[in-house]
Amino acid sequence: MMACLNVVSGIILPYMAYYYYLQYGDRMCSKPVAGWLYTYAMVSATTGIIGLWANFKQLGAIAQLQRAQALPEGPEKEQATAEAMITFGSIGCIVCCILFPLGVFSFFWWVKGNFDVWGTYPRTDIRPDEPWADFKGCDADLLNAARTIYFWTYGIILFSCFSFCAVMGVVLAAAEEAAGEARAEELARRPRHGAAML
Repeated sequence: MMACLNVVSGIILPYMAYYYYLQYGDRMCSKPVAGWLYTYAMVSATTGIIGLWANFKQLGAIAQLQRAQALPEGPEKEQATAEAMITFGSIGCIVCCILFPLGVFSFFWWVKGNFDVWGTYPRTDIRPDEPWADFKGCDADLLNAARTIYFWTYGIILFSCFSFCAVMGVVLAAAEEAAGEARAEELARRPRHGAAML
């Protein structure tokens, strides 16, 4: 599921934002909406591509670790386990050194963009000779494009929250079921007091 979210939020949306920037980036706007679209596209695409690569590397390392666990004890198992752990470590370094700073920047850029995009109004009556100094509002096409990106990001955030809650519900239910089975086995192993007295 993380890979799907990375594809949408890290590849599709940044390319949409870049397309909108190429289409409408030269239009007039009293807020830096075109610059927001461009920076969002570049940073999010970088984060998405690296995140997608890390997801696939992690899936490969998990498969390698599962194969290693199936091996009999010995040097071959230790070697396969060590290789999987090295992959996990390198992914951790990439996440910590590259994706985390980009993610922090993206969050603050996203918040700043919210103020810019929703802090102005669309205009369709822009004259070509209108001076920048007196300009208020934003070209309707440019502003609607940026707002489209925001609606998609809001949807992704909601989907992520609901998905997380659903996954946690499944995990907690499975943990509770496993704990119940463990308690039942524990009770079945205990000698009964009445049977012990006979």
